[in-house]
Amino acid sequence: MRQFLNNQDLIGLIHCLGLADGQLGDAARIAQRNLPGFLKTKADVGATQVSDMTGSYINAINSLFLPAIEDGRGVFNPVSQAGRKAEFYTPLYTGSSPIIGEVVGEAAGIPLIRYSRDAQGLVPKKVAAGAVFTNESLRTPQGAEGAIRELSDGLILARDISFCTDLISGADYSAAAILDPVAGLKALIDSVNLSGFGEFFWAESPAVANFFATVRGDGGNFIFPDATPKGGMILGIPALVTRCLNNLDSLLLIDARRIVTGSTAVEIKISSSAAIEMSDAPAVNSSTPVSPTGKVVSLFQTESSCLLGILSFAFKLMKATGVGVLTDLSAAWAIGTGEES
Repeated sequence: MRQFLNNQDLIGLIHCLGLADGQLGDAARIAQRNLPGFLKTKADVGATQVSDMTGSYINAINSLFLPAIEDGRGVFNPVSQAGRKAEFYTPLYTGSSPIIGEVVGEAAGIPLIRYSRDAQGLVPKKVAAGAVFTNESLRTPQGAEGAIRELSDGLILARDISFCTDLISGADYSAAAILDPVAGLKALIDSVNLSGFGEFFWAESPAVANFFATVRGDGGNFIFPDATPKGGMILGIPALVTRCLNNLDSLLLIDARRIVTGSTAVEIKISSSAAIEMSDAPAVNSSTPVSPTGKVVSLFQTESSCLLGILSFAFKLMKATGVGVLTDLSAAWAIGTGEES
């Protein structure tokens, strides 16, 4: 699954789209001629590939783009992989206390815990990201690679913002950071590590990651020698760096075993004939059609293509002790919030 930005097949497919000026049929024929490794039978590669290259071009990009974004980046993916999974709207069962076995004598009663039924289960949220590229830019492998990077980053960031924000609101433990980071982390771990069976992750902003990687104690030694600006390990727990926490000024400790997640494959849509309203808040939509407020640009006339990625995800915090939060980090530890333009 760790093929992000190294997936030459995906870059080649987007490149073929640019060479074909956004025309899927022509792009498929170019791919057929220039990507021999892509020409496999349906039995060889599974249901996402068929012999009709023109009809399967979108499916082919789909099957390659999903591994590209599911490469462990962000917060949701690693937590989802380590935790429990469920289908959307499947009933879930929750209990206020863990099931604890006991040694019982012959004919003795067995202690039971009553679980509650959550009939609704996981309610999916839709995440979408899109961008317009000139066909000329997609003609080069570097341009195709940039398109993949931008679309992937947009989807991952939007999903992480929703995920982390909801986790913070559902946390049982939330406290302001104190001057001593080790003591503050000890209290945070005490609130989440209750059974010894957890699968733990830190979620931190880039500024907080920079702090952990450079903070020194008495004698000038690093307090967290395994921490790096890219995450690393903090007290033996993997740290996930995400800029979705830039403005929240918080550090999360997550137990993946107490979270149930669900997600769908990425749906990729490509068009070179649409009309795009050039506005960050477009007025045009299907439910309340109105005149556009921004300038409408024809992709065909400007020789451009629009790439749109859509996925659905959901999660449920099964126990409020599955996440703990330290707030007000910048004031206590004299770090910035890592604002990025």
